[in-house]
Amino acid sequence: MIIAVYKSIYDQFNDENKKKVRIIYNGISVNKNNIKSNYTSKKKFELITVGRLIKGKSLENIIKSIIDIKDIKLTIIGNGPLKKKLLFLVKYYKIENKVIFKEKLKNVELIRSLKRFDAFICNTQYLEFPKTIIEALLVGLPIIVNSELKKIEEYKDLNIFWAENNPSSYKKTIEKVMVNIKMREIFSKNNLNISWKRFSKSSRNENFINNLKKLI
Repeated sequence: MIIAVYKSIYDQFNDENKKKVRIIYNGISVNKNNIKSNYTSKKKFELITVGRLIKGKSLENIIKSIIDIKDIKLTIIGNGPLKKKLLFLVKYYKIENKVIFKEKLKNVELIRSLKRFDAFICNTQYLEFPKTIIEALLVGLPIIVNSELKKIEEYKDLNIFWAENNPSSYKKTIEKVMVNIKMREIFSKNNLNISWKRFSKSSRNENFINNLKKLI
């Protein structure tokens, strides 16, 4: 048995090995206490993004998109070679009061803190389905991602706020999410129902055990 942690990996195998591939998602330790229950934002609308600051995952367009948005804050958790450029960008546009950088956070602390944010946002050119997205889904955060990811199968029946990969589109999508409280709550609760059946640690373990039984 070959375990792939998301479906797009499957296409990388040859025909012989494809028969051995099983999709078993990464185990995420989110519990019911971590789930977001209140979708009313505070004075400032708080966005969060988590991940390596590397080429192919640049946050430049997201940072530029919030320059003229009032009452918003973006927390960036992660480190990498692009951090210096992003710090310069924030300083250049004089939005240090809107963007917070945190190098790292223990996974337990991250999951505990996610529900206090209003939405998860990211930009990536990698056709993957990462743990950071699964964590945000299991917590019940609205998800804003670039539309290139629509081709990824895991997103197909999820309610996602899509943005084109440019500052103008991200800005429009963010503003849409900010003013539509009911929509982001409905989207998130629908995603919760799907995600807990598909990506929770218990469903992952059940999937693993069932596949293991077939082998023996």
